[in-house]
Amino acid sequence: ILRSSKNPALRLATFRTMGATLYTFGRFQEAVDAMKPGLEEFPEDVEMLNNTSFMLSKKLNNPALALPLAERAAKLAPTNADVLDTLGVTLLLVGRAADAEVQLRQALSNPSSPQSEITIAVHLIDALLKQQKTEEAKQLATKAQEFIARLGAQADPAIVAELQQLRTTGGI
Repeated sequence: ILRSSKNPALRLATFRTMGATLYTFGRFQEAVDAMKPGLEEFPEDVEMLNNTSFMLSKKLNNPALALPLAERAAKLAPTNADVLDTLGVTLLLVGRAADAEVQLRQALSNPSSPQSEITIAVHLIDALLKQQKTEEAKQLATKAQEFIARLGAQADPAIVAELQQLRTTGGI
């Protein structure tokens, strides 16, 4: 499709789908590589910027490379909670916990879903702990745990585990 189509909408959808499919199969570097030409052709596509940044930060352990993409996505979509969460996590991973806290607080004020709210809260807890704001982290962890209990089986097990790990390592 990419070799033969000149249709921008079809090309954009193809880049996104290739990246998402490779991501689903855990082939993160290939997903990033597949989306790079898409980002060159569509440099203001927030979805590709955010997804590429997330994979570089969280899945490929390269937050320094991800940061400019996350910042560009946030500039293009300054109220998108998922984009702000990715930027916050990326900032956290490059050692900028205070900057991460700002982005994560903004993201938490407008989550896209109940699961997104829990995810952002867990990331904010991490940022707070890295700044020795233990009491605030503890209060937020309690709220997050209550929210997880209300969601029940719908709660993402990876985020539940991440919260538990933060509670254990952070002493909260």
